[in-house]
Parts: sequence; structure tokens; C-alpha cells
Amino acid sequence: MSAETWEVLAGVDNLAGPDSFTAAGNGATIDCTDQAVSKVALQVSGDAVAATAWSVLAEGSLDGATWTSIVTHINGSQANGETVWAVDKAIRYLRSRCVSVTLGAAASIKARVVGLP
Repeated sequence: MSAETWEVLAGVDNLAGPDSFTAAGNGATIDCTDQAVSKVALQVSGDAVAATAWSVLAEGSLDGATWTSIVTHINGSQANGETVWAVDKAIRYLRSRCVSVTLGAAASIKARVVGLP
């Protein structure tokens, strides 16, 4: 998504990020209980330059404790900065999760995740 799109989405409660990763880990949890979510977007990009390799998930949960992969962003399948979408995924909590990353010349990778009604 473009910077302008993220500015428009800034008014959406179910927006997080960017989460910054230099190693595997979980991003911030978004509580979507006040606004039902059925669509999820995930964008991953390298800090300054593309990372060598990455695997990042958008995960959803109904209870905030048990997480399920909603959509995956993997180099080779998606380009640096590309947005991937999932629809018809009813969730109450949302987060990004970096499964793996090889930074190369990138300082980190940034993951942005948004849930929309």
C-alpha cells in the first residue's frame, strides 16, 4: 500500500505497525473486538533496501491466546513492499509474526497489518 493509503487507514482502529523485525518474533496484538474484522492486509518491506529473505504472517485469534495464520508474505512469492490480502476471515485479535528473516543489507524488515470490516 502507498503511504497515502496508510494515512487514510490511520483512522481505522484495527491498524498496527509497522512492526520492526531483525529476527523471528511476534508483532503487537491489535484488539479488534470493538470492530468486526473480515479482511486482512499484510505489507512487508525492508528498511532502506529489501532484505535477502523473509517469511512473515498475519495471524488472527478469537481468544487472544491461540493464533492461526491468515495470510503469508514470503520473498520470492511477494515483492518487497507488496501487499497481500485475505478475505472472509472473522477474527477478534490480529498481529504480524516474523517466522524468519535474513537481512542482508537491510537494517530490519517492517510489517504492517490491518484488519477491515
